[in-house]
Amino acid sequence: MESRQFFFAAVTVCVLVGEMLTPSATRRDSAGAGEAAREQSERHDAILRVLVAGLKAREASATTAQVHFVKECYYTTDSSTIDAFDDAGQRALFRQPPSLFHFFWAADGTKARQEEKRILPESSPHHKMVTYDGQRILRWDVGAPTATQYPGEQEGVPYSAGAFWLQLSIGVPRRPAFWPLSEAVQGRKASVVAEERIGDVRTYRVDGAGERADMSESWWIAPDLGCLVVRNERRKARPDPRAAITSWRHVVMVERIVKAGDGLWVPSVVRDVAYVSLREGRETWSRMQRYSSLSLEINRPVPATLFDIRLPLGTKIINPGETGFRVVGGDISGFRARVEKGTPEAHELLDSPSGKKLQVEK
Repeated sequence: MESRQFFFAAVTVCVLVGEMLTPSATRRDSAGAGEAAREQSERHDAILRVLVAGLKAREASATTAQVHFVKECYYTTDSSTIDAFDDAGQRALFRQPPSLFHFFWAADGTKARQEEKRILPESSPHHKMVTYDGQRILRWDVGAPTATQYPGEQEGVPYSAGAFWLQLSIGVPRRPAFWPLSEAVQGRKASVVAEERIGDVRTYRVDGAGERADMSESWWIAPDLGCLVVRNERRKARPDPRAAITSWRHVVMVERIVKAGDGLWVPSVVRDVAYVSLREGRETWSRMQRYSSLSLEINRPVPATLFDIRLPLGTKIINPGETGFRVVGGDISGFRARVEKGTPEAHELLDSPSGKKLQVEK
């Protein structure tokens, strides 16, 4: 019931934007150029406040989620684009074949779990699980002898692919000026630029600073769809005159939208494309990813057992930055070393305990 109230609040604040579009012709004709500019600035500021309120209401409207989705990943085969990257690791990345991943993501309040399995290419198997308990992240490559645990804020939120493309703030560590989106827009000195249509959808383009000083970002927010962001673009310029790549754009576009969880609009297909501008004067794509949901539930009960990874006995849990480790079920390395020697010590074969104290722990 509470999530439904949040949803209707989101609809209400976003519909209010429609009442703030443009001043009447009479006021526009009677005001001078300076006055008109001031009024437009004030109007855009008011629209931004309503959009941010809508984003906050949207972020509060979902309390649980479960989604199975696939990620397709393609890399450019254009050799001139690949050679433009000055990092050898990136050039090697682009020479990979297309890949297909199957994901499961679930969240309940501050808890989350993501499971990721590579389907193609079959020659590169990959199966990873990640959980977040509201404070700590636990990562485990399925079958590996070690797992890693660390504070959620330490690495940010790279594991929450489901949260990002569904635009949900549950189960995600907070990162100032990055996530949740309502706080990012407020913290980036954002402003409303214009009303624009994307297909048949009315949006407001909001421009702001990027995560770093050399970046900028834009969001196209659809008030009629519960303040869903239907397009996001990040840009970065490279001032180095010797660089073969002069700038890049990272564009996320919603391709299909569905209603889920008490009428909340969410993306069901999202395309994520990275573009680079080359010094020769052309822009080209370097990588494209597409996320497509297979099944989706929002604001439905999620079993608590989903958020526990049952690690096998003997798995080492490492905390980066700390010495030592913890072993699931207890550390048996000393016993292993003793057995691997092949034979017991001579005193261990004596029939009498004389000469050796009986150990009694208190």
